[in-house]
Amino acid sequence: MHILLALYKPTGTPILRDKGALIGVISICLLIILSSKVIRERFYAAFFRIHQVLAVASIVGIAKHLQFHSYHPGAYLYIPAAAFGAFLVALLGFTLYSLAAYFEQGKWPRAILQTLEEGHALVQLSSNMTSEVKPGQFVTLWFFRSVAKLSPTLQSGRFVVVSASGAQQNTLQIFVDPRSQLMTRLLAHGPGEQTVSAFITGPYGNIVQAEHFEVVLMVAIDLGVVSHLGQINHLLASRSNKSSRTRRVHLVWQLGSIMHQDSERSIRKLLNQALKDDDSKDFIHISIRSPKEDSYTSF
Repeated sequence: MHILLALYKPTGTPILRDKGALIGVISICLLIILSSKVIRERFYAAFFRIHQVLAVASIVGIAKHLQFHSYHPGAYLYIPAAAFGAFLVALLGFTLYSLAAYFEQGKWPRAILQTLEEGHALVQLSSNMTSEVKPGQFVTLWFFRSVAKLSPTLQSGRFVVVSASGAQQNTLQIFVDPRSQLMTRLLAHGPGEQTVSAFITGPYGNIVQAEHFEVVLMVAIDLGVVSHLGQINHLLASRSNKSSRTRRVHLVWQLGSIMHQDSERSIRKLLNQALKDDDSKDFIHISIRSPKEDSYTSF
């Protein structure tokens, strides 16, 4: 809005003289263009780095623009800087509170990173989490540089929990699609297992208590089906201990044009494992539609 008003009512100062305004306008316009869904999905790693650079450039441009037109430009920066600092302090406090159980033990938990043949991975993490993870939620997974040999010292990513066991969820299984640079470098060792020092924060996301319904219908497109795997495994466990009212689960999975074949094969293995865990062979029904092959499979 400020940019449009400045263009509509010129202040008499040529825009080429106000380099801060020029940098800010170009950075913000590029941020808007590059934030399109097509670019984010296909070039996520490059988009993430470019977004960081443009965000810093826009802040520098706005600061120079304020300095060019105001006698006290610092007043415009101190207030947002103080708010941002308060947010960081609150975030640090929340993270330390989440890690209190780890500090009491005096040791960090270990994560087993199992690389699949298709280039994806399953991360199994054992920890005494202070909060219970619900199906379909996601957690932030942190890796240490000393083990993972990455830079900077600590790197993280958010992933959906596929399955969890125990009342206090001391074992988590996380499916990893290596779109980020972090996971691509971690999985560069090829198929096999490796153990790294890691911890998690969270969980995040809404909670859906599907076990209260007799019939559950799940619909997913492409990698979105991963978020339903945790719910399916939870319903299977609830049915085994007779704490669920659910009598039937039907998953409809539609494969889109951006779904890679390697990702599809990895997820099919997890779905097949869920079908094997169904002792009655009639509790879980899965339908897969592939527009590319114009086929519809149900099992």
